Amino acid sequence: MTDEGQPLHNLKNLGPASTGWLAEVGIRTLADLRRAGPVEAYRLIRIAGRPASLNLFYAIQAAPMDIHWQHLPTDVRDELKVAVRLLKD
Repeated sequence: MTDEGQPLHNLKNLGPASTGWLAEVGIRTLADLRRAGPVEAYRLIRIAGRPASLNLFYAIQAAPMDIHWQHLPTDVRDELKVAVRLLKD
């Protein structure tokens, strides 16, 4: 299996709840997550009625980068915060 085909539960930051929510919206592999992108993945989870937190958004961004979400650069975190505000408007 290529890296792109690996299931989400193999990635850092994504546990059973978050991978379950992503699967519910059709995102099951690393390739699916990259194709959707973090903003769309987060938006779909919210639309599905799941209690998606900002930390989950960070985790979705960091997982394909293979880093812990707490290690996201400040500028990336700031961009994600702006995206969350725009999704709520």
